[in-house]
Amino acid sequence: MAENTEKKNVKSTGRITGAQKAAILILSLPEDEAANVLKKMKEHEIEKLVKSMFSLGPVSKELVKLILEEAYGKLTQLAPLKVAPDNLKKLLEKALPPEKYRELL
Repeated sequence: MAENTEKKNVKSTGRITGAQKAAILILSLPEDEAANVLKKMKEHEIEKLVKSMFSLGPVSKELVKLILEEAYGKLTQLAPLKVAPDNLKKLLEKALPPEKYRELL
């Protein structure tokens, strides 16, 4: 019953700032993946994100779900993904054993 009440209270993510949504998305990732995202960010972006993380307080599973759904919806509206060959090579090199990597390329 408490879950139903929570669903009724959290109908949208409108009260959450973009930085807070980003913070929730980052916190939803596995630790290693979150760290990789942070490594690619500029220092001032990380500072803003960390401030948002501390401003969040408790975040319900329903709110996390809504934010993930919103992000997914926005991602599906983007133009088709274009993969840069150099980035793809780096990704495959990290993910595959050397012999499989050479075989694919």
